[in-house]
Amino acid sequence: MLRLILLTDKTNEIGKLLLTCSPQNEASNKTIISNGGKLTQTIFVEMVQEERNHYWIDLSENKKINVERYNPEWKNWFESLQSTAWAVVKPWALSIEHVGSTAIEGLSAKPIIDIDIVVENIKALGPTISALESIGYLHRGNLGIEGRERRFVPQPQLTSTICMFA
Repeated sequence: MLRLILLTDKTNEIGKLLLTCSPQNEASNKTIISNGGKLTQTIFVEMVQEERNHYWIDLSENKKINVERYNPEWKNWFESLQSTAWAVVKPWALSIEHVGSTAIEGLSAKPIIDIDIVVENIKALGPTISALESIGYLHRGNLGIEGRERRFVPQPQLTSTICMFA
């Protein structure tokens, strides 16, 4: 059943899937691991007074990479995203920069607009994260790189990635 759900999710292009189960449920733990689940943490759930293992399955690992010829619209898409983000992060941000391959005129690239938001210090990350969440960005954490926070938001015909550095 889990395999069928994962195939359905891949068709719908969901990036990551969170699964939880009891650490004592050996069969569920094995099934999740055999389907690509990576244990990220075990937490105690107050409401049910039990521990739960949290597994993430990254469905994007098997997705086809789409590289397109340079598109002059990428600059306009960035400017639109920058304007929207700046309206909510300007109290904490020093700048918003278009980075990555879509920022280089003439270069073929994945149609993903990469954006860096530079903040003055680590204390500015929390309010900046909250501000971005208020306009629909999803927080992905630092993905193993301290001092960086990462978010993403899918949009029709466009995906953007925002990294924040303190």
